[in-house]
Amino acid sequence: MCPYEIEIDDTPSEPGSDGPGAVDLVPLESLSEAQLDELPYGVICVHREGTILRYNLAEARLARLDRALVRGKNFFTQVAPCTARPEFQGRIEAFLANPGGAPSERFPYLFDFSFGAQLVTVELMRSQWPDRVYLLINRRQILPVRADAFRPAPALAAWEGEAPAGVRRDERAQRYVQMPGAALGRLLAAAQRLGVDADVLLTEWGVEWGRRAGIELEAWALETYDTPLRQLPIGQALALVASRFAEQGWGTLTADFAPAPQSGAFVIRIDRSIWQESLRLGALHQHCFSEGFLRALLARLASRKLSVQVVASALDGENAGSSADFLVVAEERAGALRQAIEGGGSTADILQQLGKALP
Repeated sequence: MCPYEIEIDDTPSEPGSDGPGAVDLVPLESLSEAQLDELPYGVICVHREGTILRYNLAEARLARLDRALVRGKNFFTQVAPCTARPEFQGRIEAFLANPGGAPSERFPYLFDFSFGAQLVTVELMRSQWPDRVYLLINRRQILPVRADAFRPAPALAAWEGEAPAGVRRDERAQRYVQMPGAALGRLLAAAQRLGVDADVLLTEWGVEWGRRAGIELEAWALETYDTPLRQLPIGQALALVASRFAEQGWGTLTADFAPAPQSGAFVIRIDRSIWQESLRLGALHQHCFSEGFLRALLARLASRKLSVQVVASALDGENAGSSADFLVVAEERAGALRQAIEGGGSTADILQQLGKALP
């Protein structure tokens, strides 16, 4: 990561004026790694000497780095050598040298990656340990690649030549494996033998996957629309979701917002679901994962809790499980949606019932 050689306003901002630090200062040490991974902006904990101690999922996704390769490395000399400058490393050193100073400090910076530049806001936050500092990194804008600006960091050279060792990485340097669909069925079969409820397992798995997909989509939104994900219209945001959904082989996802004004609900349809082709558990079981996934992802997009429920009556017949309609309503209407679904009928019938129940 290297900054552009252009003039930017690097006057430190007052703590809490904008960006990730606009909320109350959080005792980040009290957050588990899983809780750090739920934050929508990058978080890096760096020792006074530069060693990376913590590195959350959002930063890994948005910087397209494998955190297994950067943890324990020196941020300034091995991972981001172009930050070894007075306007970045110098600020951190001055911040740590004044433990009685302000609890946070914010400044703009420009990072340069092989896939494009990123205009960011960096907020320094104090740790309970005087020799550590947290960097909260909020992406503001994605810019084109600057010619001849990128120089791979030495710590990341480990990506090359890993194939003979049985290691595969995607374009974001994240490690992956190829897994046949039948492996999903074997996973659930093992869970059932152990007495684990398949519905609970699938739903919770979907929720976790949806949270992480939301973080990954933050980078996509900035690159595609030059706009943070939550600021996109819901239809545009779901187009990104559908693209990623299909690319990863989960099936086809479409959204219909036409019923919303009359019913207070919109419809998400999934066709050619991987679960239908991989599991033999019955239609409702097959869609628990998608329910959890959509619930977590849509909550991030809408910045509020939403209820997502599959239309059970539409899952009957010889093609059961190959496609499904999911109705999405505000969380406070979850009970009304559940009652309408339990009453039976098609998706259109349920939407009509929801419309009648509107205040």
